[in-house]
Amino acid sequence: MDNFIQFELVKLFDTWKKSRNNKYSNTDIQVYHDYFRIFYKKLRDLAPNIDSLDLTQKQFLILSIEYFQNRINCLSNNTSTNAPYELTETLKAVASEWIPDIDKYIILTHFGDYSFSVFPKEDILFKTIESDYGIADTQKRTILLSIPHRYYRDYLNNVVLFHEIGHFVDNTLSISERLLDFELLNNYQHNGFNGNVTDHFRFLQAKSPADIVDFKTTKVINKDIYSKMLSYWQEYFADIFAASYVGSTLYRYLDYRTFPIQNSDIDCPFHPSNKLRAFVTDSFLSNRSNYVVDTIQNALRVICGKQLLVFNNTIDASDLYKLLPLELTTDKDLYSLFAVAWDIWYGDRSEFKKQNNLVEDLNPSQLYSILNNLVEKSISNYLIQKKWNNVPK
Repeated sequence: MDNFIQFELVKLFDTWKKSRNNKYSNTDIQVYHDYFRIFYKKLRDLAPNIDSLDLTQKQFLILSIEYFQNRINCLSNNTSTNAPYELTETLKAVASEWIPDIDKYIILTHFGDYSFSVFPKEDILFKTIESDYGIADTQKRTILLSIPHRYYRDYLNNVVLFHEIGHFVDNTLSISERLLDFELLNNYQHNGFNGNVTDHFRFLQAKSPADIVDFKTTKVINKDIYSKMLSYWQEYFADIFAASYVGSTLYRYLDYRTFPIQNSDIDCPFHPSNKLRAFVTDSFLSNRSNYVVDTIQNALRVICGKQLLVFNNTIDASDLYKLLPLELTTDKDLYSLFAVAWDIWYGDRSEFKKQNNLVEDLNPSQLYSILNNLVEKSISNYLIQKKWNNVPK
């Protein structure tokens, strides 16, 4: 075991050597990087004496290696030249509307399929480093977002990340978990799985609530079905959360991912079918009563004291057709920008030719490059102005 820990330390040190001189435009990420510089020195001094550690200390060392290897690998994707800063700041603004202490987090991005994750033992890790190594726990916690490499600085397809940041909000506030527990012990216990429920959770059609929960003890007795129900609620929540900020644009990506499959109404093990997800999202955007939407909104009202608002575009896109960045004045304008960009991509592209006296229409490559750059510039200008406005006068 000691030899393998030494091997992992060598690999960690090698990763650090490649990243130690990184510079970051985000000062919080720079502080995070510098924190590890201090801890690295502690680990380097410890390396020759692994055999003197007790079992608990070795277990903690293994946890530390796993955590920092993962996070340092991400740091190189978050440098001044690589980081999708405008995107992560937008997502942090979204999260701040629901998480009061959002400033204790930093968002890191790395390459991979779209997903969100946190390190579940992060609090324990930093507290133990403080007590065992004397390094003060002033470090912010991390939100890790995975983005496919080809979309890393893309501002159209990355509307998917509004869904992922919805998962973060849900995970942090335990919305879906609290919602499901309440439904099981109240609605489902007394009313069973009626049509409203089984229309959205079709795997429950032959089930009874008593198959899942022992109502005498309130303990879950079928964890597989409970986990599947929870996963479905989490997906529904993240979908309408994203729709609240960027409208129906997310489903352009989902439609593409399922093409050319003819039947998009097939449920996955831990996701409702795309057709069902689109139906729930459309119900939300159309202000149409729907069991899933109504239940989520009621849960939000109880847990957060507010509900998700239906998306409403607040900006005029005419300047984009003139090849000018938009002047955004509010966070709602910022969120609307993503939906507007998609509307332009799918809309009448000849407007660019008319507005700029072009000889011919922009080809798709030109249009994408111009539109993506204009969106990035619009966000950048807004963030600079917002930061300036927040400077104490």
